[in-house]
Amino acid sequence: MGIGVISLQTSQKREQSGPPFAAGSANNGLSVDAVTGKIVLGNDATGITGLAALLNDREIDMGAFAILLNAIATSVVTRLSGSTVQLTATNAAIATIGISSDAGGTSTLDIRNITDILTINAGLSANTISFLVGQLFPAAWLQVSTTARTAQVGATLTGSNGATWQVTGTLTNYRFLSSKGAGTYNVDRDLDSAKVFRNSAASNFAFPNMVGANFRSGFTAGFNCNNAAGLTITAAAGQTIRFGSLATSSGGTLSSTDVGAFCRLTLLDSATWFTESFCGAWVLT
Repeated sequence: MGIGVISLQTSQKREQSGPPFAAGSANNGLSVDAVTGKIVLGNDATGITGLAALLNDREIDMGAFAILLNAIATSVVTRLSGSTVQLTATNAAIATIGISSDAGGTSTLDIRNITDILTINAGLSANTISFLVGQLFPAAWLQVSTTARTAQVGATLTGSNGATWQVTGTLTNYRFLSSKGAGTYNVDRDLDSAKVFRNSAASNFAFPNMVGANFRSGFTAGFNCNNAAGLTITAAAGQTIRFGSLATSSGGTLSSTDVGAFCRLTLLDSATWFTESFCGAWVLT
């Protein structure tokens, strides 16, 4: 070895120059691909180890525009399993989830499990908000026109016929039967319309006050005498019950002990009920 010549150690560790890379060679949004051994962006969607987590804020400089990747990653979840995402506004703030589209486009909120579905759609048809509720097959649509202020419901949607409420397909209606025992039952002006009442003992059905703010135009109820002990319908003070060309006195009664007798009464105005249909024997007082 000559003068001025220095001994060099060439066994120092050098950075790996190419794949395959070790599993811990990448971080901050990168990972090592298990097949190729290369460093890649992110990780496989089904991967459970070596996740490409962002350890701190990472900035991509794009001139006047920069994205803080970690801030986005920690505030947005794209894959959920039995989890809950909650958006909360404090004090007078407003919490909003916005889905928007330009003219001619559609905006859709779709919520479903394996069989059931709720879809809210703006733009499926012109000037409409559409709701799809139920099981995937069959399903029922409710469509509201934002210009005509009309609504229709059906398995399929058709053009508006100008009606405020439009129904397509089959509409099935069920009458709710309500059996009452001995004593007086006060008919509820808000909950009992369209019910069919029947007695299992001597029952009295007292109509409610329908004056002023209590008025419920078109309130209707059916009454079936199911027990020979008798069924009585009592009008409220100031009310009469019309029975064809006959009428009860003010606050009077319509009654029957004829098993099988039936009548349907409908409120004409706050002081008058009229008998829409009947069968069997009835007595007016």
